Amino acid sequence: MLSFLFIVCCLFSFVNCRIHNLDIIDDNRQQILLSTFGFLRGGTMNINVTDFTFDKAGVGKDSLFGFSIAKAKNSGIAESLQSHTSRSCFFYQTEQTNNIPHVYFMMDHKSEKPKITIIRRSADFELLDIDYEIQSDTIQSNINKTLKSNVTITSRQNMEKNETLISEIPIKRIDGTLHRFRFQFQVIVKRKPEEGLYNFYFHNCFNKTDTQLNQRSLNINLTALLIEKNLDNYLSAGEIPLPVLYFTWAVIYFLSGFYWIFVLKTSK
Repeated sequence: MLSFLFIVCCLFSFVNCRIHNLDIIDDNRQQILLSTFGFLRGGTMNINVTDFTFDKAGVGKDSLFGFSIAKAKNSGIAESLQSHTSRSCFFYQTEQTNNIPHVYFMMDHKSEKPKITIIRRSADFELLDIDYEIQSDTIQSNINKTLKSNVTITSRQNMEKNETLISEIPIKRIDGTLHRFRFQFQVIVKRKPEEGLYNFYFHNCFNKTDTQLNQRSLNINLTALLIEKNLDNYLSAGEIPLPVLYFTWAVIYFLSGFYWIFVLKTSK
């Protein structure tokens, strides 16, 4: 009975790995690190924002919100960017991000048809597949089979793909209000250059001029579901070898203990 309960607990902990229920309330930080995850080919990141709101004081003003994905070589760069504060909006800080591949998701909430504008920066992300319709498990499985077959993509196919990449994500207003929205999108890693450690940020640029940081007091609320996974599991790229490693050492310790008991039993 105890063994059965242990197995069930392990299964539950495995299933919930890298599935984040984000609930940010009354937050006025300029930059929030939402997640860090290592992606391989076939990896996906699904973000479903069910409720995004900001103070009514920001309606009609020069407020700018959005997300960004930065591909870094190590988590230290993420910590450096997270601790960095500036008087200008992150989306316009070229000197800080020139050496780091980025994708910007800039929200235009003031237009009649609100949307998110996608800006892909650097050669690594110029063909990054982003879609506002999250693909089903069946479609994703077919994509994964194609990737596993190591089909090479020619430059002509790259050009055709570049023409079909979306540059906008539609946003829906909640109850027709001007400061409550919901939206979703999916990022699919299909190419070798796109592999790496992704840092996913939210940005609150209430005033993207040289206003003092302590005057940026527009609070936001964000409720979202964030799911990150690689081909066959929810483990980050650097964590994929760990289950095999832990199991191997568990077997080694078990056999060592069994051998030690055998020695104690047979010794005079």
